[in-house]
Amino acid sequence: MDLSRSRLVLSVVAAVAGLGVMLAASGCDLGLPLNVRQDGLREQTAVTQVKVIGDSGDVTVIGDSTVGVDVRRRVRYANGHEPGQTMSVSGATLTVNTDCGNQCSASYEVHVAKGVRVSGTNASGNVTASGVSDVDIRVDSGTVRVDGATGDVKVEATSGNVELNDIAGTVKANVDSGNITGRGLRATSLSFDAQSGNIDVTAPGAGNVTARAESGNVTIRVPDNCCRVTADADSGNEEVRVAVNPNSPYLVDAKANSGNVTIRAA
Repeated sequence: MDLSRSRLVLSVVAAVAGLGVMLAASGCDLGLPLNVRQDGLREQTAVTQVKVIGDSGDVTVIGDSTVGVDVRRRVRYANGHEPGQTMSVSGATLTVNTDCGNQCSASYEVHVAKGVRVSGTNASGNVTASGVSDVDIRVDSGTVRVDGATGDVKVEATSGNVELNDIAGTVKANVDSGNITGRGLRATSLSFDAQSGNIDVTAPGAGNVTARAESGNVTIRVPDNCCRVTADADSGNEEVRVAVNPNSPYLVDAKANSGNVTIRAA
């Protein structure tokens, strides 16, 4: 190999090595796997609340027959950025943090006793809760799903969908960009607001339902003769396919500025 070719090979090797250093420093894998660690936390301490904080990662909270807490953590991190401690129990509160340091994200599957409260914020990632009581969650980017909650549910998502199923308590769901879907929403007070996205919910009992969509369709399913109904579509179609009870104390109030409004029988 001549001298010029040797220098070329060395230059290419150096460039590749330099690229590897930059990728490790930035946390960008471009198809190259980051480091992954799986660990957890087990304690016999009973908790009544799970608090979510952090930056980037998914959190799933499952209320089941677990005694105490059983946290399963999955951490992704770049070389040289070992994850720190991100889960702890203080009193009756379990806190999980999706931010585990620079160029590091943590996701969780949390098993606790049924009926715990779930609250907190997550910048980027999905939050799922099932078998719990009250829920008060905000995400900047991600989907929020709540199943089988026995208490009140309040959810806010800047960019992402909200999915609600089998909720006993009052519901308030707001999204800036995303869809809201709900099934088996049994409380007498339900409120939904979507700036850009559709609202599609079913309330099998009698109650007040308020739905507002700035840009998107609104579909609400309620039983015949349960409620008074107001349907208003500024730019779209209005369709009421349910028997209305003008003497009911409950009101279904649906409005879409740009989209269709449909009220039909559950």
